[in-house]
Amino acid sequence: MNEGQSNNSEEKNKKLKLAEYKKLREKFDRKDSTGFNSVEEFGIDYQITDIGLFLPSGTVFLDKLFEDLIKDGYINTQKIFLDAGSGDGRVNHIAAMNGIKKSVGIGYSEDILEKSITQTQKFEEKNIIEKDSVKLIAGDFTNLDTYTKGEIDVKKVGTFFNYLNGWSDLLTFIDKNGVAGAKLILMDQQFKVADRVVQEISKFDSFDLLKIVKYIFWKDRDEAEILTSKIIQELKKKDSSIENQYTSLDISDKNQVSVLESDGYYVSTVYLCEKKRGPID
Repeated sequence: MNEGQSNNSEEKNKKLKLAEYKKLREKFDRKDSTGFNSVEEFGIDYQITDIGLFLPSGTVFLDKLFEDLIKDGYINTQKIFLDAGSGDGRVNHIAAMNGIKKSVGIGYSEDILEKSITQTQKFEEKNIIEKDSVKLIAGDFTNLDTYTKGEIDVKKVGTFFNYLNGWSDLLTFIDKNGVAGAKLILMDQQFKVADRVVQEISKFDSFDLLKIVKYIFWKDRDEAEILTSKIIQELKKKDSSIENQYTSLDISDKNQVSVLESDGYYVSTVYLCEKKRGPID
């Protein structure tokens, strides 16, 4: 088998695992929705905890994101990946499915975490993810004791991930404890928060904001891709009301604004940062 055939085989295998994961994920979500509130106008479920908000991300979009970031060399699959605010663990699961060897999640809600650990074991039994590739920990991701109790060395974390939930405190934590070269992925689907995110990151001399990327997820196709100016023009032709919505489509590096979710798609903004210096003494 040549390299091309091997890559095709691996890609096909991953797609099969992702399809099986989605089926099981939906089954879990239908079986137990206790503790969650529904936002009908957006078609999403969420849970408010003592320190933040649990809001799940789409698995197809996450898969595309990890695929791109690993291919570009932004994520080192041999280093610890940490989801700060892991919720039901889906970010960690998708990370593991994309070849990340040690995917750690820290979640504050013990109820959600307990269910997520059970689900993770089921995904391992089904060979969707490798055994022990995902570790879920209860606690506050801005408290060093949480890492110590979970036997995680912060200095060995290669990538931090956060769905804009406690992200400002996370920046302070990484600034103080993270090593030089550590990456940070911030993601949002909210409106008019991007300018604030960029300003907050700029307050830290130890961080470089490397890139801002927008992804569009097509609901009818169940596909995700990077949002381009060409796609925006096509959307404007189909929907003349876009510019009159509360937010606008924008892919420039300045005045980044997230877009409201529509019937056919939603857009996620991803901020890619790197820590330039080591821990503060």
